Amino acid sequence: MVMPHPPKGNPGQSLVSALSGRALALFFLLLIAGSGASCRDAADYAPLVAGSWERSAAENGFSFRGSLEMRPDGTFSFTFEGTAPGHSDSHGKWSLAGRDMTFLDSSCVDPGTYRFLVKKETLSFLPLKDDCEPRKNALTGEWTRIKFESGDG
Repeated sequence: MVMPHPPKGNPGQSLVSALSGRALALFFLLLIAGSGASCRDAADYAPLVAGSWERSAAENGFSFRGSLEMRPDGTFSFTFEGTAPGHSDSHGKWSLAGRDMTFLDSSCVDPGTYRFLVKKETLSFLPLKDDCEPRKNALTGEWTRIKFESGDG
């Protein structure tokens, strides 16, 4: 009886190559899909940031509680309770450009631009360009969405 010659190289190599090729294709597909999700239009983010937010902080021996109202019409207001040196109450307008939010208010001469992130019930601001220290001190950080309880029940 004549035995056929075994294939040269690793017999499982073609299976491994096929699986690696599929994994690589899946990786690129997810990469493309993920990058599309990060290119949302400003209109996609506006409903996520609109609402009432609050944060509490303690800095240099002072503590305060801030409230931030982001309205769907592109206006905002923030107020602080407690002692918060360098923080000020303000109101003005906000606008979106992708993942960046710009604030313009009467307390500051120039607008301030921030990168924002909404994750579940948290809104975070990271200053990209803002020369107005009171606004930067007020906005920078994490804000928690305020949920109002209805009296119906």
